[in-house]
Amino acid sequence: MAESWVCLNGRIVRASAAAVSVRDRSFRWGEGVFETLRARREAAFRLPVHLSRLRDSARRLGWELSWTDAEIAAATAGVLGANGFPESRLRIHASPGDAGSEPDPSSARLVVDAEPFAPVAAETRARGVDLHLLPLPFRIGATTGAKTASYLEHLLARRAAVAAGCFDAVLVTAADEVVEAAMANLFAVTGGKVRTPPLASGALAGVTRGVVIEIAARQAIAVDESPITLSQLRASEEAFLTSTAIECLPVRAIGARTIGAGAPGPVTRRLAAAYRMLLEDEIGPDPR
Repeated sequence: MAESWVCLNGRIVRASAAAVSVRDRSFRWGEGVFETLRARREAAFRLPVHLSRLRDSARRLGWELSWTDAEIAAATAGVLGANGFPESRLRIHASPGDAGSEPDPSSARLVVDAEPFAPVAAETRARGVDLHLLPLPFRIGATTGAKTASYLEHLLARRAAVAAGCFDAVLVTAADEVVEAAMANLFAVTGGKVRTPPLASGALAGVTRGVVIEIAARQAIAVDESPITLSQLRASEEAFLTSTAIECLPVRAIGARTIGAGAPGPVTRRLAAAYRMLLEDEIGPDPR
């Protein structure tokens, strides 16, 4: 595979030539923020929404992005055009600069990177995935709700899930309330109603989560954003995950407990199909 191109502070360079200081605060302390987007050709899905969340995440860490939305959009288009992938997984990463007592805007960095998008296998989507239950409870911290570069706890949770033969892990509080999955938002379906944990629970304000809620409203499917206990989730008729990379992915089982009939349910299939149609409307047809 040919080497890819990235954008570093407005310059399109080969990935191997993109250098970041070892004193960078994101490298040293994880004090960075990022967004992952889906793109087809040079059209990125819901870019303004992602940039809004990127700015909000930076503010939660106590600093402001040093670039305008127009500058970031131009960097995004430049990277997509330089790589020429039919479909891309795009990452926008911002750092407040080099180490010091306070963030230094003069050394702030913006990196836009792209790689070919790898969809979830059709057979996995048709079957549904299993989720792992972690032994330790989820705890709300100072950066909860922000999409930061300090992602180790989520990575370790996902790694534990994979080691257990599962796709992802469920994050549950000490009060037995479900928050999300390690790498995705989580939804349940009961009596035709869609439920998802509220953002106040610690769940990330996922862009795909928001799109699915939007689609459900258009189709007159009720959505309830209120706390969900683990027992309620496991007793639901359907469950599914949402994120940029996986769209709407059915959940087959949580731990040893099968969800519903153990196959993608009608509401999940309906929302997944509507989501794919919306993607095509906004960023073009599936290139595969």
